Amino acid sequence: HPLHKPRHHSVKIFPAAIKKELAKTYADYLIKLEEEGQGVYINNHKFKFFIKTTSKALNSFVSFMNDEDLSNNFDTFLRYTKDLDSIRSENIIISIPEIGKFIHGTI
Repeated sequence: HPLHKPRHHSVKIFPAAIKKELAKTYADYLIKLEEEGQGVYINNHKFKFFIKTTSKALNSFVSFMNDEDLSNNFDTFLRYTKDLDSIRSENIIISIPEIGKFIHGTI
């Protein structure tokens, strides 16, 4: 379930370009999942159910993300994350490399 609060942790805070990239990542994942399942699971009802529910969940997540523009909170997210990284001696770009391409150079 997507996070609603605090606002600076919601996926709604990402700028439009990042939201577009995330939506593309999810769409590409669904295509890859279906392609890899072709032939192997083509007649497997559990796999078809999995594809259907995964698609529904990801599409719902993308709709939630795009439902509201909270990008004015993005800088708060960056500052908060930088502070947490400092306290924990961590780096979100190393901990979660997938997010690094979105914020690399901004933290």
